[in-house]
Amino acid sequence: MSMNLPVRGTAMRVLVALLAVAGGVLLRLALLDFIGPRTPFMTFYPAMMVAALCGGLVSGLIATALMGLAAYFWALPQVQPFILGSASWMALGMFVFTGVLAAALAEALQRARTRATEAEVKAAVAEERCRVDPDLLRLAAIVESSDDAILSTTMDGFISSWNHGAERIYGYAAQEALGQPASMLCPPERSGEIPELLARIAAGENVRNLETVRLRKDGTRIHVSVTLSPIRSRDCSLAGISAIVRDISERKLTETALRESRQRLLFSQEIAMLGEWELNLTTNTLYWGPGVFRIFEIDPDTLSPSYEAFLALVHPEDRGLVDKAYTESLAAQRPYAIVHRLRLPGGRVKWVKESCRHEFDENGSPLRSLGIVQDITELKQAEAALRENEAFARTIIDNSPDCIKLLNASGELTYMSPSGPRLLELDSVEPLLGKPYLAFWKGSDHERAAQAFHEAQTGRVGRFEGFCPTASGTPKWWDVSIAPLYGESAAGNASRFLVVSRDDTARKLAADALRIERERLAAIIDTSQDLMFLKDPELRYLAANKAHETVLGLAPRDMIGKTDFDLLPKDMAASCRATDLAALREGSVLLDEKVGETWYRVSKRRVENDWGLVLGVAALITDVTVSRNAYDALRESEELFRNLVESAPEAIFVQTKGRFAYVNSASLKLYGATGPEDLLDSFLLSRIHPDFHAQASERVRRVNVERLPNPPMEQRHLRLDGRFVDVEISAVPLLYGGENGSLVFVHDITERKREEALRSDMERIVKHDLKGPLNAVINLPLLYQDDPNLSRDQVEALRLIHRAGLSMLEQIDQSLTLYRIETGSFKLSPLAVDLAALTVQVARELDSLARALAVELQVTAEAGLAPISGDGLLCRTMFSNLLKNAVEASHRGGVVQVRLCAAGDWAEWSAHNAGTVPEALRKSFFDKYSTHGKRQGAGLGTYSARLSAEAQGGSIAMHSSEALGTTITVRLPLWRAGA
Repeated sequence: MSMNLPVRGTAMRVLVALLAVAGGVLLRLALLDFIGPRTPFMTFYPAMMVAALCGGLVSGLIATALMGLAAYFWALPQVQPFILGSASWMALGMFVFTGVLAAALAEALQRARTRATEAEVKAAVAEERCRVDPDLLRLAAIVESSDDAILSTTMDGFISSWNHGAERIYGYAAQEALGQPASMLCPPERSGEIPELLARIAAGENVRNLETVRLRKDGTRIHVSVTLSPIRSRDCSLAGISAIVRDISERKLTETALRESRQRLLFSQEIAMLGEWELNLTTNTLYWGPGVFRIFEIDPDTLSPSYEAFLALVHPEDRGLVDKAYTESLAAQRPYAIVHRLRLPGGRVKWVKESCRHEFDENGSPLRSLGIVQDITELKQAEAALRENEAFARTIIDNSPDCIKLLNASGELTYMSPSGPRLLELDSVEPLLGKPYLAFWKGSDHERAAQAFHEAQTGRVGRFEGFCPTASGTPKWWDVSIAPLYGESAAGNASRFLVVSRDDTARKLAADALRIERERLAAIIDTSQDLMFLKDPELRYLAANKAHETVLGLAPRDMIGKTDFDLLPKDMAASCRATDLAALREGSVLLDEKVGETWYRVSKRRVENDWGLVLGVAALITDVTVSRNAYDALRESEELFRNLVESAPEAIFVQTKGRFAYVNSASLKLYGATGPEDLLDSFLLSRIHPDFHAQASERVRRVNVERLPNPPMEQRHLRLDGRFVDVEISAVPLLYGGENGSLVFVHDITERKREEALRSDMERIVKHDLKGPLNAVINLPLLYQDDPNLSRDQVEALRLIHRAGLSMLEQIDQSLTLYRIETGSFKLSPLAVDLAALTVQVARELDSLARALAVELQVTAEAGLAPISGDGLLCRTMFSNLLKNAVEASHRGGVVQVRLCAAGDWAEWSAHNAGTVPEALRKSFFDKYSTHGKRQGAGLGTYSARLSAEAQGGSIAMHSSEALGTTITVRLPLWRAGA
């Protein structure tokens, strides 16, 4: 008996899951005294199986999730109260896996049974149909499955049958057509065609493959081929007419397009204004089109008709590339397209895009090469200007609230902006670097991301919306755009990709972003996306390419013989007519016009024959929105940069060659200047205190020469009125005005320094004043603990107070000692310190912490190790901090190994654990306030350890790697005999 019940509806499936969960929990509570707490899943497995079998996938998954949470927060803690062990995690994982598998299998079983039921019904219907006349069924099946329209009419012209093919071709459903006159399918000018055909059939004439025009339901006209045959009754009298109608509209369009193609090709070169050449490979003779001479800016009479002459005009650095592309293309018998430079007369350089295809005879021998050259110098200049402003964009990227990433050509993540870890809730982006970007997206989002990346690879900006949670599981929606970044390669391939991810969780955008298309000019002009047309002297259209249908919605065949006033709005038609007349009058017109949000470059010229007779006007209209927007984007980005910097509350300036090149308003206020002229072009060192000149010069060299950023550092600067100001300064490399420089951020910390000094003084005063009361706390318990009237617990309490007072006094002395070390006023009075005994004592004090964290402490000392020369209090605090950090950084079940040995005149103390210090923290491990992964850590333990080691004439070092773990080594001088 199957328990897979046909539960339908999401609400019912959720209810089944909740009932199963409640049953499993109540059953466990009822049987808890019998099964005990160590069988947390005994009642959960049956409940989960019941939910899956009864409710399918949804019920099974909900029940598994809810009972998994119940096990984690309720059942498993009864077995292991504090931290779940590996066995508990394995059991929980096995339960979740089993639940998901059971839910999936139950859903699959239920669907299989549904399909089986449907198959049985279909089989029964098919069996019933087989009882009918098989020949009639076959005939009906042929008629209904035909793609052609098969219909019949009575002799008076009314429709009596109508198949699915007729519905597809004419657009009328059977119930709409049956009983209607067949003349409704004819256009008005062919209204007499139906009676004529009926008369021909009645006269015994055959009508086969008659090509005519018919009307669809929506009013559109279609070309059809009609075959008519008579329908006779049992007495052979004429009962009606059967018609087979085939849609031949596509064939007609193809024939029309072929006829128009030859006419368009006659004017293609004049319309496109491109440079075309033809190389006869049999005679090695090169034909140059008129456009080539305009692009190359050469006199036709001075050019030799050979391939070598063409190659000599190519820039010397690109000749090998062009020759290789041509040779390989010819050998492989395939076309090629390449971007390269030309060397013009006078040494000027021009960028062109060259396309070439080859023709071969039936034996595969090459006959000729046909090429087209297009001037793309303006586009290349725009790209160079964009690259020059990359440094500005990088600065804005680093300060952008969006998550901005860089991908290499293979789509692997190479950079993430500083806002990325905050948005993604990551401690570090290092684990993500080098991974494929598309791997971060799942399901349908992965497909959209792959499509966007593919668009970026083809030179367009790809955009999509996707869902990707943060590292902690917080759900987030992202609005992502991927744009290509181009290097110096002449091939024009993107070397990197810029990915901008905007947190769109609060408001998910529904509209797709506008994608800017960059169309390439093909060898056949009709495939171009540019508008090309030819008009006669009366400005009626003679030819137009298919781009008009895409851009303006005008079919080229419907434009022939008409004027702009017949096709376009009145104002647009008047503008087109004005430029046409100007081209007829002046010979050529070249201008940019904006239509809506799109910029077009309009190039028109008068077309004449060899006798000077005006044939009309040829035009090429190109969408130049991209290049215009590129220039606009440059201006907008610079304006945005200046607005951001000027409105910043912090002092920001740009330095080049060690001088002020740009200052914002906050910089003028910081240095006491009345205007930018007080600072601009003055040396940066003139505003820095002499004590920091050497440091500042090195930082300027680092950022200007090595192009490395300068991290924040405290300095003292000089105002124009001579007063000092304490600042925190940082800088990032920047290309400004074609010069290497840096963008410098300056934060005034004068008030903070004053507050820190005041706080430090107050802390020392409080610590000094605490010593008096602590003496009473320490000494009074000693006076009273020998009183015979005190109980044992009271004496032990007095001893506890005495020890606590000593500990507090020791901490105060240690704090004051560290302060004297920091300020340089500490003087060491060395004593002999037993390092081994001190280490064992510290290890015993940390034993309870180690046991709580399941970490083993091992201390190994060299036999006969001599004492060190140092301060016992400093050593005790130093080793306590280091061992405590090592224990807390170890994994559960780990070991912390402490070794002591002599090395010459030094004693070496080392502590090793299997943990790893993050790479970003290793260089600053012993710096002040340096910490990682500890919510309550102040970052002073390792800093005080370094101060203590150096104050005793020793040193401290740290080595950490994934393979070897972390080792901290302290070297202290041994006690010399007789000291």
